[in-house]
Amino acid sequence: MAREVSMTSQRQDFWKEALLKETSIRLAWHRDIGKKYAKTATRRTHDIKTILPTIPVIKKQEIKEKNVAEKLRLVQEKMKPVDEFVEMRPVSAETKEVLYHGFSKDETGRHKYLQKKKTEET
Repeated sequence: MAREVSMTSQRQDFWKEALLKETSIRLAWHRDIGKKYAKTATRRTHDIKTILPTIPVIKKQEIKEKNVAEKLRLVQEKMKPVDEFVEMRPVSAETKEVLYHGFSKDETGRHKYLQKKKTEET
């Protein structure tokens, strides 16, 4: 249905009334006559059982064992030595001085820091 371009308040009230009337007639029909034509739903439980897969039963003991194993793994991860986390070591005072002293435009500051880092990695 195309949108009305010249929708005035009078036209808007007309549409509002028409929709309300249509709704009330539909509800009255369902209330009075619709019961005669109502469809009865039939359940087919035997089909549903054949389609659905069986779910394995998990015992409480198995759940507890999994939880204990998970907690043990988490504790072991927390106890790893600090040497493995090389990426997050604190920044030295010398590096801070190079990084924050000067401008990249003058090839000092961040530029110098990145050049120094590049030579250290190779």
